[in-house]
Amino acid sequence: MERTSVNYLTNYIYDVAQIPKPGYNRFLEQLQESIPVLSTNKVYSRSENKYIDYTELSGNDAKLMQKYSYLVYNAVYDVDGRSEMFKGME
Repeated sequence: MERTSVNYLTNYIYDVAQIPKPGYNRFLEQLQESIPVLSTNKVYSRSENKYIDYTELSGNDAKLMQKYSYLVYNAVYDVDGRSEMFKGME
C-alpha cells in the first residue's frame, strides 16, 4: 500500500478478520481506488497523479467525493434517515 488515510483503515480490519463489509465500506473501496488519500483540504487523486484541493476534483473523482460527503453527513447528522449503506454497522 503506497498511500492511504484513516477513513480507509476499517476496510483493512474487515479484510484481515475476513468479515463481510457493509455497503458503506464497499463504497469506500471504490473511493479508495480513485482517491486513496483524504484530508481536511487536500486529496490525492490517482487520475491527476497528485495532491490537489478537493474542490478541484472533476469527473468521476468529484462524483465519488460528493457521495462520500453526503454519506458522512448522513451518518453523523441524520440518524433517523440513515442510508441503507450503513446496515450491519450498528
